[in-house]
Parts: sequence; C-alpha cells; structure tokens
Amino acid sequence: MIKKFERAFSLAELLIVMAIIAIITAMSFSIAKKGIKSAYNLFFYTGYNGIYEAIGDAIDYGYSPDSANLGNSDFIEHITKIMSAQKSVSGNDVKIEAPNGITYTISYKTDYILENESGPIYQIIMKVPYQKTGNESEAKSTLYYLPNLRNGMLIPYGVITADNNVNLQRRQDLLPFYIDDGSVGRILEYSNGYSYSKPVFTNFREAFCQLYGSLTLEGVSYVSCSGILAGKKGLLKVANPQKIF
Repeated sequence: MIKKFERAFSLAELLIVMAIIAIITAMSFSIAKKGIKSAYNLFFYTGYNGIYEAIGDAIDYGYSPDSANLGNSDFIEHITKIMSAQKSVSGNDVKIEAPNGITYTISYKTDYILENESGPIYQIIMKVPYQKTGNESEAKSTLYYLPNLRNGMLIPYGVITADNNVNLQRRQDLLPFYIDDGSVGRILEYSNGYSYSKPVFTNFREAFCQLYGSLTLEGVSYVSCSGILAGKKGLLKVANPQKIF
C-alpha cells in the first residue's frame, strides 16, 4: 500500500499569512478612523449652514429677532420649526436642539453703531457632536449674527475661548468659503466660445477681508484683516468641505 502524505503549512508560511492579516487589519482601522473623523468634522459645516439657512428662511417670512423677548419671538419659533428642533428658554437665552445632535444657544449681546448703520448683535454658541480624543471634552464654536449688517451676516468668531474652542474663522478644512462674483462656478458663453471660472476656496477670514476689510464693533474685533487687501466684489458663500477636496 502506498501512503499519501498531505503537506501542511510550514511555520514560515503561517507567519506570512498572519503578517498579511495584521497589515490588512491595521489599514482597515486607519481607513475607519479617517472616515469617523471626516463624519464628525462635517458637523461644523452642517451646523453653520443649517442655522444660517433657517435664519434666512425666517427673515424671508418677515420674522426678525426681538432682543427684548427673544425666546418667545416668531423668529425663534420659525427657526425651531424649520429645523425640526426642540427649544428651551432660560431668561433671554434660547437653546435649540436639532435632531442631528447639534445645539445652539442664542442670546442678545449688544447693539452697535457703524458709520450710518446700527443694529443688534446676537451670539450663537454652537455645540456639535465630537470625536472623543485626548483631553477634549466638547467641540464648540461661537457665531455672531448681525441682521442689519450686509443683509445679515453670520460671523464665526476668530478668538479661542471657553465657548469657542474650534476657530471656524480660520478653518478652511471645516468651513470653506469663496467669493461669488457672478461668474464663478458657472459656464458662460462668449462670442468666441465658452469660459468656466473655478471657485477659489479659502477660510472665512480671508474671503470676508477680501470683500469688506476688518470689522470692529463697539471696541471688539470680530474680523481682523492684517495683511489682506480688501476691494473685491461679490457675495460671500460657504461650501460643503466634502465636495471640494
């Protein structure tokens, strides 16, 4: 009788297989980690754009914020409704909790006078879901809404504080902006053919400064434009960071 021997894997071959599995596992964890970080980072754009559009919709319906009775104003009621959010009031501070986990604490801050223009300043502390790493406890950004300034500006604050530990004013990766001059991002037809001008993305500070220059109100610097020339024409627009990189 002839005996048949089945060849087993050698120790070297097993070690090679285990090494390949380890490499694939490490790569998978790295990809998953980057995906989770990207998903969390998108909350900043979603939060900013969501409240900005809700404010714009309230204004379009004829509602305006009431500094004396902000929490019960039609302005806040409309924002809460359109965002499918929950509202709570503490004094004259309003907390809006959106279904995606983003919260906004809105309060009247002060009035300003700028040349021949005046109006209120509202502070919005935006808290977004965050990826727990290191000593970070939460991710918050402070926004300032000025309804009378250039048809309603929503300005990310540019100084790190307890309520502004993510400086969205300078974070192009989280909140990119561009200047729309009427031709950017559009295919235009001319007598000699077609032309397309690609948007140039930057952070809020640079785009704002290129349009308007520094902004200081009642002794507080909201946007500092040192080293940036103003004078460009157009509208300031925000973009989805996942669609431009």
